[in-house]
Amino acid sequence: MIVSSARGPRLVRAAAVAAVGACAAFVATACNDLIAGDRASVAEQLCEQLGDCYGRDAYPCGGMVDRLRAAGNYEREAFLDAYSEEACLGSCPRSLACLDHEPFCARGPGSGCDAEQDCCDWSQGLAACRAGGCCAPLGVRCGGEGDLDCCDSLCIDGYCGGEACVLVGETCRRGDECCSRRCEEGVCAAKTCAELGAACKSDADCCNPPSGVVFADAATTVACDQEANVCVLESVETCVDAGAPCDPAGSGVPCCGELGLVCVPGLDGGICGAPGCTGAGTDCAFDEQCCADLICDYSLGEPRCASKPFECGKAGEACGECCPGRECLSGFCSEANGTGCAPSACHDPESIGAPMAVGTCSSEPYFCCADFVANNDPFCGCIAWDVVCAETAKTACASFCP
Repeated sequence: MIVSSARGPRLVRAAAVAAVGACAAFVATACNDLIAGDRASVAEQLCEQLGDCYGRDAYPCGGMVDRLRAAGNYEREAFLDAYSEEACLGSCPRSLACLDHEPFCARGPGSGCDAEQDCCDWSQGLAACRAGGCCAPLGVRCGGEGDLDCCDSLCIDGYCGGEACVLVGETCRRGDECCSRRCEEGVCAAKTCAELGAACKSDADCCNPPSGVVFADAATTVACDQEANVCVLESVETCVDAGAPCDPAGSGVPCCGELGLVCVPGLDGGICGAPGCTGAGTDCAFDEQCCADLICDYSLGEPRCASKPFECGKAGEACGECCPGRECLSGFCSEANGTGCAPSACHDPESIGAPMAVGTCSSEPYFCCADFVANNDPFCGCIAWDVVCAETAKTACASFCP
């Protein structure tokens, strides 16, 4: 689904960096004829900030002026007009977001990348990097001229996954609705803060709380570790309970292992949960698969684990107000007559189609492959046989089925 550039990945971080050294190679008038007046220091300012935040090896000084000079007038002026010293130098992640403009990122189908920041509009949540190619995340527009291919979902009715995400600046109820996956004070916000494990210089650089997670304990916060210079979870406790945020890389306060909890990765970073549960933004078929308080949400397009839309009961919890799609049965919220599974229909396992529940296609020659995939991915047996199911069938069935 992801088209990699024939020209290879764009090494944006090495090329899109500032120009203390590069400006020294030009006479003052050469720099000023590129960036007139008080904008002459833009390259130097960004160079110093990015180097301090992310290291001189990742952002070596040199190349930015050359890249700006080589850009077209429109691209160059758009970048310079968008620059604001207050906004771009206010924090490490804000400096990085200021490079979310051509010519320092790639735009359009077939664009190569090494990291998310190589793809234009990443700070708005409209682009991501997968397998060396820029792609459109869940909820982003697709299928039109100039649109990116979807990263890990189907393009349905013009949007990846079938439902449009909420754009930055528009009203939101929770981060799962936003393209950027950050909802701040009821409005979708750009990615201008650092998640757990990301580089920082001060506490203000860090997302607090991390995207997609609501703290289970008010005594739990995120701060910048001044020795490691990364955002870490801090708590008055020695470990954190189910539903708390965590860093899958292991920094900060850990999940309570004595309670059987582990840090489970998701689109928004990690969440403490039981082994085998799935994190935010991952495929699901029913609530029990989703970690802690996350539910299997059908309102965001393809069913994904997500935070509750409001304070409500997920399947298996005592009845009060059950979450949408669940009803109270025998004193507990249940999905039995709610979301349920879509009707099964047998078809070639290597093709996209209806779900194939385990045992449904036992009379077909491919029954082993269908059952193998459905057993390992409940989404394929309950919701739909999507591109992931089909790819699993192509790559794994030969090793497990005669």
